[in-house]
Amino acid sequence: MMENFKHPRYVDLRSDAGFKAVFADRNNRELLRQTLNLLLPEENAVEQITEYLDREQELDFIGGKGTCYDLICKGRDGRRFIVELQKEPQTAFFERCMYYCAGTYHGQLRRGDHYDKLCPVFLVGILNFRLVHEDESLWDSDHVVSEYQMIEKRTGEFAPPAISCIFAELGRFGKRLRECGSDRDVLFYMMQHGSVLEELPKELKHRPYAEALAEACEIAGFSDVKKQIYDEDMISERDIAAKCDYAFRQGEAKGEAKGKAEGETKKAKVVAANLLAKGLPSSLIAECTGLSEEEVLELKAV
Repeated sequence: MMENFKHPRYVDLRSDAGFKAVFADRNNRELLRQTLNLLLPEENAVEQITEYLDREQELDFIGGKGTCYDLICKGRDGRRFIVELQKEPQTAFFERCMYYCAGTYHGQLRRGDHYDKLCPVFLVGILNFRLVHEDESLWDSDHVVSEYQMIEKRTGEFAPPAISCIFAELGRFGKRLRECGSDRDVLFYMMQHGSVLEELPKELKHRPYAEALAEACEIAGFSDVKKQIYDEDMISERDIAAKCDYAFRQGEAKGEAKGKAEGETKKAKVVAANLLAKGLPSSLIAECTGLSEEEVLELKAV
C-alpha cells in the first residue's frame, strides 16, 4: 500500500520528483523554453522546443557506463539541451557534466554522416549549492549563473560552439521577495521557497512567468495519473534520503565507538608502560589494564 502524506500546495522544484513533474511534462513545453532562456546567454536563446529526447543514453560499447539525464530536449535548430538538477555537491561533478555533453554531442551522427551535421549541446545545471570559484568576490545574488565554453587561452577567442555548460547556483541566491526584479530572480525564489507557499505572493501576481510557473507547480492541477507518478517518485526519493541519512548516522556512531575504544586502549597502554617501568610482571599488568599480555610485552620491547 502506498504511504499517505499531506501535500503542500506547490511541488518542491529542488526535488527530483518536483523538477521532473514540472519541466519534463510535455504540456509545459513553453514554460521550459522560457526557463531555459532565463539561464542561457541571450545569443543562445531557444526559439522553440520541438522534441523531448530519450533520457537514457545508448551505450558506446558493451560494458560501457550508462547515462540517464533528468531531462533532454531539442530546439528547432537542432541544438540539444540537457537540463539537470543537482541537490548536493558531488565528486568529479564537472567531469560528469562533460561526459554527459560529450556523449550527446557525438551521439548525433550515424555511419556516413559528416561532422558539419553536429549541432551544439548545452548542459543547464541548476545547483542547490555553491561552486568554488577562484575569485569569490565576483559572485553574489546577482551573479549566480556561470558559463563554461572552449576558449583560446592567450587571446580569449572562443572556439566554434560545440559544448557549453551553464550552472545556476541556488546556494548563492539570497534575495528577499521584494528584491526580485527579474524573471530569473522569480525562478530562483520559487525554487527556494515555492514548496512552503500557500499561495502566490501578491508581489508576483500579474507577472506572466511567475503565474505560469506557479500554475505548473500546483499539485491540485495534476491529472490523476501524473499525481500518482509524482507521489511514487516522492516516496522513492524520501526513502533514498532516509537510507542515506541512516547510513551516515551509523557511520558516525561506529566512528565514535571506534574512537572511544582507541582512546581507552591508548590510556591503558600508558598505564601499562608506567607499571612496566616499576618492574611489575606482565601478567599482572594485563589483568589490571585489560590489555592482552602480548600487548604488554610489545610495550616492553619498545
